[in-house]
Amino acid sequence: MTSTRANKGGEYGVNGEFYNGGQFLPSSPTTIKGEFSRVKNEKQSKPRKQEIAPYKWEISEKKSIWSQLDGRVRFIGQTSYSKETGKVGTIELAGNWDKDTQDYLNNLIERWNNGERWI
Repeated sequence: MTSTRANKGGEYGVNGEFYNGGQFLPSSPTTIKGEFSRVKNEKQSKPRKQEIAPYKWEISEKKSIWSQLDGRVRFIGQTSYSKETGKVGTIELAGNWDKDTQDYLNNLIERWNNGERWI
């Protein structure tokens, strides 16, 4: 029985390419090394359901602003709720945060209060 991994020190596979010790060896001479690698330079994201406001969910590949703010903000003034819109109103920062975190969250809060829902 032949080994499916390269020997210690490395060896050449049936496709003529060198494989380091422990790497899987190809079973076909037409195999191109790294052609089906799972590691990609760009992050591939699939659309998923995300909360974009309290009790309001949508499907997108982007990241929701609300996912960064939930638990860190509170609603002020008038708020409303319906199944179609979720809970809406104006939000502000709750709690004490360091300067960098506070600046980041205030930027997201401003965007969310202006109607943006995705980063």
